[in-house]
Amino acid sequence: MVRLEGNVAGDSSEGHPVPTTFRTGTLELLPDQHLPPRTGDRVTLTQPGIMQTGVGFTANMQARQYQFLSKVQTRYEPSARR
Repeated sequence: MVRLEGNVAGDSSEGHPVPTTFRTGTLELLPDQHLPPRTGDRVTLTQPGIMQTGVGFTANMQARQYQFLSKVQTRYEPSARR
């Protein structure tokens, strides 16, 4: 098991079609068991036009799906139409 602690941050690579940031206090990874990354801490996930926060988080990296476990809030910031 790999446990990251203290201001864990993940950012998509430069030039990615959907720039994404991920912030939390801790993150556990179990790469040898192919289990999803997870945390029980508060998480903030930001993409263009949307910011999601919640407590507890897990992700299926192969399916590109994620799940907040509780206290989920979403804020939409749509871009102006031209």
